[in-house]
Amino acid sequence: MWQRPRTLLSLFDASGHWCAPFEAAGWNVVQVDLQHGDDIATWSASHLLATVLQSFDTVDGLIAAPPCTDFAVSGAQYWPAKDADGRTEAAVHLVRQVLRCVDYLQPDFWALENPVGRLPRLVPALGSPLLAFDPWEYAGWSNPSAADLARLDSLRARGPAGTFTADEIDLVRSVGAYTKRTLLWGSFRLPVRKPVPPVATSSQGSWLQSLGGKGAETKYLRSLTPTGFSLAFAAAQTGQAAAPTQMALDLAG
Repeated sequence: MWQRPRTLLSLFDASGHWCAPFEAAGWNVVQVDLQHGDDIATWSASHLLATVLQSFDTVDGLIAAPPCTDFAVSGAQYWPAKDADGRTEAAVHLVRQVLRCVDYLQPDFWALENPVGRLPRLVPALGSPLLAFDPWEYAGWSNPSAADLARLDSLRARGPAGTFTADEIDLVRSVGAYTKRTLLWGSFRLPVRKPVPPVATSSQGSWLQSLGGKGAETKYLRSLTPTGFSLAFAAAQTGQAAAPTQMALDLAG
């Protein structure tokens, strides 16, 4: 019996990492980001229908990763200045735009991602997060080989005081065996965990701490949804029992 393809609206999604497994599962994916020319801050219901969703009757799922720069606790020292110059208000508006989309579209599931910080206090309508996780808890979904797992064991034994090559750090990143506490609000099926214990590659733990700087490339790398979590989340929402190996390799690469 024929079934219509389902549709996912993916907001603040420049890389396509979070939504890619849905597309691989046959979903229509509408990927939206300012870098693609779509300013969510200016959206209205009529604009959403006329220019973004004109080809689709319904939206079955919605995921959103609004910019976290003005919310993350790691930048708390800058909050007073951001509150004063309007950056906080602009960031809150984007989150409220997501909630307006959810209210208008009524998807079967939705999720909004952000790191630990002040977002729940600034947007209390979000309620409590449904999920808190670190990438390593879902790293098994990236299908690491036995050789990769053995290498990770040796790196883990080296400890954060050790010296790690760029290739070794890239392995930790691609598998997802690292920490980055992340929160998800919304209404969705909880993904199944497949943990790979984290590898501390710096004195602060995660490889992300060694990036440094505030450039576009650093911000891009910090914002990428971990491969294992992307696959686990999509599998839970689409009813797939397992993640395709090639999709894991494509996302991690």
